[in-house]
Amino acid sequence: MFLRLFILLLIQTFPSGNDPPLFNNSIKLSLKKVIIVGEDRKGPYKLPDIFILKNSEIAIKDTITLERERDYFLNTKTGTILFFESLKKEDKG
Repeated sequence: MFLRLFILLLIQTFPSGNDPPLFNNSIKLSLKKVIIVGEDRKGPYKLPDIFILKNSEIAIKDTITLERERDYFLNTKTGTILFFESLKKEDKG
C-alpha cells in the first residue's frame, strides 16, 4: 500500500545582491509530490523536507483524501507524518 502526499513547501533561498532580505525574492513556494510506501506501521514516516507550510498538505490514500487530525498527524517542524492506522506493505505479485 502506498500513499500519495502533496505538500506545499516554504523554501527560503539566499538573497542576491545588496537587497535587504525583506525586499527580495528570498522566499518561494513550491508544490512537491511525496510517495510514502507502507511498512506495516503507523509511523512516524520521515518526509524529505522539513520546511512545510502548515495546513498546506493534501494526503491521498488510493483515491481517498485523508483528513488531518482524523487520519494522520503532520509535524511540520520535524518533517514527519504519523498515521492513525498502519500503512500496509505493498503487495508483491
